[in-house]
Amino acid sequence: RSARAFVRGYQGKDVSKEPYKIAACIKHFAAYGAAEGGRDYNTVDMSEWMRREYYMPSYRAALEEGCEMVMTAFNTVDGIPATANRKLMRDLLRGEWGFDGVLISDWGAVKEMIPHGVAEDEKECARKAIEAGVDIEMMSPCYPHHLQELVEGGDVDIRLLDEGVMRILKLKRKLGLFENPHRYADSAVEREVLLSGEHRAAAHEAALKSCVLLQNEGKTLPLANVAKVALIGPFANSDDLLGPWSCMGKREEVVTLADGMRGIAGSSAVTAVGCGGAERLSDEELAAMLDAARSADVVVLALGEDSEMSGEAGCRSKLTLPGRQLELVR
Repeated sequence: RSARAFVRGYQGKDVSKEPYKIAACIKHFAAYGAAEGGRDYNTVDMSEWMRREYYMPSYRAALEEGCEMVMTAFNTVDGIPATANRKLMRDLLRGEWGFDGVLISDWGAVKEMIPHGVAEDEKECARKAIEAGVDIEMMSPCYPHHLQELVEGGDVDIRLLDEGVMRILKLKRKLGLFENPHRYADSAVEREVLLSGEHRAAAHEAALKSCVLLQNEGKTLPLANVAKVALIGPFANSDDLLGPWSCMGKREEVVTLADGMRGIAGSSAVTAVGCGGAERLSDEELAAMLDAARSADVVVLALGEDSEMSGEAGCRSKLTLPGRQLELVR
């Protein structure tokens, strides 16, 4: 249901006619969430039955809803990187499922065949990707550097290049980009819509609803009648609160927990003691935090991970609090 809903939301019923709709792209094909150890880009090793039973239905649902694009995964499937996997891309996706839309690599995934150990150089990466059916190489230069040479040297059938180009041209025509290459790229509308009051309110509501209160014993919260609060931990004064996927966010505009709490309770009510990051807590800082806790009515612990510890390619091997944070809790 969610895969279908995403496609409908991005594309509408007819992406060529409805305003402010874009071509949806399902990613990452395939079994990207099943990497060994939960580590992004790692090996995926499972039976075909398990893959088809648990992972493929959501991809298939998005395609049945009319999704225009598919993105290859970083990981291997059956020992072969997805971007070079002809069985996965040509036999299953294009052959069995009949997908004739645009297939794009993930960021730098074509060139990553080299560290995967299946290609010697960029030239071999380009050949294997085009043979697997990848139409667009994203953010690595193997296609522009080597496809012409491969075709002219007879190593790649020009029909493979032609079919990729044709799929891209068909999508551009469907999106109206030949008539208007900058379709909907309107700076006046951008100024009106981006960070508008309506959108800020929706984001605020989503943030509130995503908070999880595990237990509120004795009605500790809200802290309405507390005289003195000690806010301690790595994130007491930190502006690293946007997370790993906020490319347009500005840390200098972040309201820290300390500033936010003081804005509500007053400066004298909140003592905030932090440190230099999730894994950096010195003996002196720990002692200062404990001193602040002893002199307060309530302690609020500001714990967690630095932004680079999560998100794509930022996996950690243990789901514990980093550094000395657990020691602080104890």
